[in-house]
Amino acid sequence: MYLLSTVVISLLANIASAQTPPEFVLETSNNLQVAFGQILVSPGLLLDRSVSQSEPSVATSSALEGTYVILMVDPDARSPDGSPREILHWLQPGVTSSQQSLQNGTSVPLSTNNTAAIASYRGPAPPAELPPRPHRYIQLLFAQPQDFTLPEAFSMFNSQNRSGFDIARFATEANLGPVLAANYFLTQNTSVPTAATGSGAMPSSTSPVTMFTGGAASVGVGSVSVLGLLGVIAQLV
Repeated sequence: MYLLSTVVISLLANIASAQTPPEFVLETSNNLQVAFGQILVSPGLLLDRSVSQSEPSVATSSALEGTYVILMVDPDARSPDGSPREILHWLQPGVTSSQQSLQNGTSVPLSTNNTAAIASYRGPAPPAELPPRPHRYIQLLFAQPQDFTLPEAFSMFNSQNRSGFDIARFATEANLGPVLAANYFLTQNTSVPTAATGSGAMPSSTSPVTMFTGGAASVGVGSVSVLGLLGVIAQLV
């Protein structure tokens, strides 16, 4: 029993510290502060689509030296045949730390310095599904290499062409290095589908969660994964 408790505590600690979704190809324990107006995103927060249609403000807990790249992807999109089709929602190079801290020094905004985005921010637009299932929208911060350019295999991606992205391959071929900070939120389409869309969704084991539409937010990290883990633990004991 003691050994099981130790394992449980360790697993819960890992979930609580993760800033990317469980089983996502990239991971970090460093939080990227993402806010839509007064709504501060905590990892796994379910947001109404209307909340996240405009580009968010992004910050870190301390000032950064150098230049960075921000990306946002939806890994849960699907092609009409049901195969995975990752969508690029944001690719912004030229990001640096602002000289001004906010919230009593606990937040340092990041600035694009009027650098043109390779793919401008596009808000979530998951398809209608029955039952509705949330898509994960993951924000990632990387150090920008000197003389950064799009790898040849990704040269077609821009504000018009976003479908079929591969964040892991892009990070490797663009020499971005490890993820420095991350965050993610969930969004779902609650409309009644008029026909089969063939689009992607979260795994069927994901439990429904309550939609958040406004107000200052602070939601437990990885709550869906924690509940699933506790279910397995209950069977073991």
